[in-house]
Order: sequence, then structure tokens, then C-alpha cells
Amino acid sequence: METYIHLLDEKRRKIYSTLPNKFIEKFQSCKVESEIFVVDGNKYRHGLILNKDGFAYLITNDREIVDRPRLFKEKLKVRLDLLMVIKNIQISTKARSEVKNRRIIHNLRTLNAHNIQDLYSIIPEDLLIKTKKEERKKFIEYKIKEEISKIPSILMNIMKNNIGIKTEFSVAEKLYGPYQKPKRTRHEIKNALMSILHLFFQDFHKKNVSVEEIEDCNQAIMLDYEIFQVVMYQIFDNAIKYTKEDSSIKITFFNKEDYFFISIEMLSLYIENEELEKLTKEGYRGREAKKVNKKGQGIGMFLVKELLELEQAEIKVFTDGIGIIGKDGVKHSRNKFLVKYPKKLLVK
Repeated sequence: METYIHLLDEKRRKIYSTLPNKFIEKFQSCKVESEIFVVDGNKYRHGLILNKDGFAYLITNDREIVDRPRLFKEKLKVRLDLLMVIKNIQISTKARSEVKNRRIIHNLRTLNAHNIQDLYSIIPEDLLIKTKKEERKKFIEYKIKEEISKIPSILMNIMKNNIGIKTEFSVAEKLYGPYQKPKRTRHEIKNALMSILHLFFQDFHKKNVSVEEIEDCNQAIMLDYEIFQVVMYQIFDNAIKYTKEDSSIKITFFNKEDYFFISIEMLSLYIENEELEKLTKEGYRGREAKKVNKKGQGIGMFLVKELLELEQAEIKVFTDGIGIIGKDGVKHSRNKFLVKYPKKLLVK
């Protein structure tokens, strides 16, 4: 028994098809809604209908349908209705992909611009262009020596921005590309976390935000380091934006029941209880976040949630609910971000 459909849009572009090549000519020659023909002793019924959205073609040798033209037309009509559904899904998917691509391109351009800006703060572009080609190397060496006190800070910024660029590629590959199993390798959890946290020390220092001494933790875990890197980068990047000046961040590790936890606690923008579950939804931004940063995309915590799910992990947010209003009128509360891994991923 054979049944095939062929759906085209109004410009005859293929939307969906199961039609084999042997029946393409039958489709091209079909001008009616229902017609019987015979091939190699097998009786088929086929038909074509159209509306403003496109064309639907159905062909079958199912005897129950072939011998009942009214049933055939009903099934053909269902296929035409399906055309609109598929088109809407494709349009929606394309629109979402375009939004994601625009976001990634915007973030990559921004991070790259920061790197260029940092480099030109040491070696001004206009002076470099005016310098003779054979003298540029000496000019660069001279400017580096002249601005040597700025070099460590600038290199730290470039390192952080480069990790930011890498996280954008990781997100595109892990979430928007073909599904890939997490590439888990053994990592000591504290060392893995510190490899990302140290990139933000300079930014925390500018806000006079201290990171309390982190307890020793020799626990090793099997995790996809790229995913872990993006997750921690997003959490600490948000911390830079939203922690209160002259405050501290506390990081702890602990086991509870069947899970291993990374706890990151800070005095950051006030979160209402009703917002806790919404923070990991795509595009959602808290009320206080909108007040202090109107250009935010509400995407960071969503990416964290989506990536952790690939690792069978999750993130939970808690707040003490006590609003502290600073001199700038911004409201803060003590918030805790718990990253939760199944214990089965722990190793010696």
C-alpha cells in the first residue's frame, strides 16, 4: 500500500513531500481534484487542490480510499489544511532563528569592539596609521613600555572578552545546532569554577565587591567543560551588572541527598518571590533589572537553564525577600543561585 503527499506554497516551492520520483510526472500532469489511473495493474487515485496558500497533491493505492472518491477528497482537503500549519511553523522557526542569529552577531560585535577599543587605548589607531610601515614594530614596543601599567588590566579584559566570544559559539553549537551528547571529562569543581571566576576579579574590584574566601573542595565531577564555562560566565557576568557596590559574594559547595550543589550568594538586584520561576524564561527581565539596564535581553539565565538541562543539571534561585534601598534608589536583596548536579556525575 502506497500513500504520498506533495505540498507546495503559492510560488510552487516545496514545503513538504513524501512523493517519490516515479510519480513526479503524474503530479505535474494532474489537473483535477480526483482521478483514477492504473500502473502495472495497480489502481491509484490522485488529485490536486489549491488555495491562496499553495497546492496539495495526494496519491494512493489504498483500496479503501481509491474506491471512495468522497473519502479521498476529504483526505486531500486535510492535506491542504496541513500546508498552512507547516508554513506557519516554518515562518515561526525562521523568525526565531533570525532573532537568535541577530543576538549572537550583536554580542560578538560588541565583545570584539571592546577588545579593539582596549588595544587602541594603548596604541592609538590614528598614530599607528601615520607611522611608517618599517617603524611600526618599534612604535608598538615604545607605546607598550609607555603604558606598561595599563597592560595587565587590558590583557585581563581581552581574556574575559575572548571567553565571552567563545561562549557565544558554544551556545550556538550546543543549543542551536544538531543535538550532541555532552562531552564529559573529569574536572575538580573548584578549579573549574576558578578558571572562569578569576576573569571577573578586576570588574568586581571596580565595584568594591569582594569574593569571600572559597573553602577547599577537592571534589571531582564529570562535566562538559564548555557548558560549565558558559553557565558560570553568564552567572558572573550578571553578577557584575547587578551586585550592589561595596558588598560581597559567597561561593560554597555541598552535597545534599542525591545532588551536588554550587551555591553563589550575593547582594544583588531585588527579586520578588513571584519572579523567581520567571527568571529562567527566555526574554524575561525582573522589574529592578529593567530600571538599571534598559538594554538587557533577558537571555542569560535562560541560556543557563537550557545548557544545564543538557547535563541533567538545573539552576534554582532563592531570595531573602528583604529589600535594601541604596542611595541611588535601587533596591537589592540577598539572593542565592544554586547550580544542582546529580551525584552520579561525581568521581574521585
